[in-house]
Amino acid sequence: MGTRDWESSGQQAHCRRVAAIAMEVGTRLGLPSNSVRIIEHTSLRHHASSLPLSESAFGRLMKDLFGPQWESLADAKGAEPTAAGKAGWVAQIVEVANLLDEHIEGMPYDDQPIDEFFEELSRMARGGLFEPAIVKALTGPPRASLDGLLAAAARLPVTPAVARRMLALTSDSEIDAARIEKLASTDAILAAQLLKVSNSSLFHNVKEIVTIRQAITHIGIDLAKKVLIAAAMQPLFASSRLDGLWKHSLEVAQTAEHLARLSGKADPEIAFLAGLLHDVGRLVVQRLGGEVAVSHARLLDRGADPVAAELLLFRIEHGRIGEELLRGWNFPDLLLEGIGRHHEPERSDSVLAALLYLAEFCCDAREAPPSVVRLKRATDAAGLTIERLLAVPPGAGSLKALAA
Repeated sequence: MGTRDWESSGQQAHCRRVAAIAMEVGTRLGLPSNSVRIIEHTSLRHHASSLPLSESAFGRLMKDLFGPQWESLADAKGAEPTAAGKAGWVAQIVEVANLLDEHIEGMPYDDQPIDEFFEELSRMARGGLFEPAIVKALTGPPRASLDGLLAAAARLPVTPAVARRMLALTSDSEIDAARIEKLASTDAILAAQLLKVSNSSLFHNVKEIVTIRQAITHIGIDLAKKVLIAAAMQPLFASSRLDGLWKHSLEVAQTAEHLARLSGKADPEIAFLAGLLHDVGRLVVQRLGGEVAVSHARLLDRGADPVAAELLLFRIEHGRIGEELLRGWNFPDLLLEGIGRHHEPERSDSVLAALLYLAEFCCDAREAPPSVVRLKRATDAAGLTIERLLAVPPGAGSLKALAA
């Protein structure tokens, strides 16, 4: 995607996020499904030239969309509006959702923590600017704390010991074919993945590769190391619903490695590992259960991007969740900072954070609102240009076989 397309899609994405957040508020208020539909339509059109509308104009719009019965559809179950009419009730839900999304979009420019923003909304409600029930529905449960998220991480199917072993493999510049062969021979899954890559169509083999030593010789030590690292991490993505996230992680890993070579400011192998692990926080979120998991899935299904949903439900986004998880696994600070700040490179001096942000840009990840400020900060930190980024081909490259 070119930068012009990336920026021009911003308003549409903003309206989808506002709709998702506003619909979630409506659902939490117990509004009937038709009322939630009204909220969705209003949110998606809230930047139309004539909006915000007067109550009479808003009523005419709703009548056109839903017929003369629209007012009865907008009634709240157990939460009838007091200070505002029905049009004002719907408009307030859209307005608080819009304020939240504008705060998220403005985070590259503003240091106000998300908790302070929610407290400010609550003060506005206490002052009569918004219906308290609406703000309470936005800021209240279901929620999950960082401690609750890290507790859920205990159910991840990869142990810290395995992760650290792969980290050691990444940092070992002296490793040779014999040591890689020995390591792969201890695990049937690692061996199978090594053979799978070496026999993939990418290498146009004349005959089938059947031994680990042949595979290492055929694809080379550097690629063999990456295959083992990726294969060791793949169980994190064991669920079929995580298939897309696994493919994305492979793409970002190889793109980050490529950008690190172009930049010359970061170790490509460390960038590769960081790319594989950059979304480990999203894996933690997937391990949650209960109402908060239902709410998270609902927000994503309705059009919220992951970062917006996470900030609403956890007050922290998945980069920082992943950072805290890896801190508990005793990963080095270099990786922690890069992974933790990969959605906010303007708040860090980490070149790795910048490279991960740019890798997601190249892979068209759309996990957070686009930001020209962040893109500029990341390209400057990495010593790259937009032109060079646009020439980078996204994809799993030599590890494509592992994505199948």
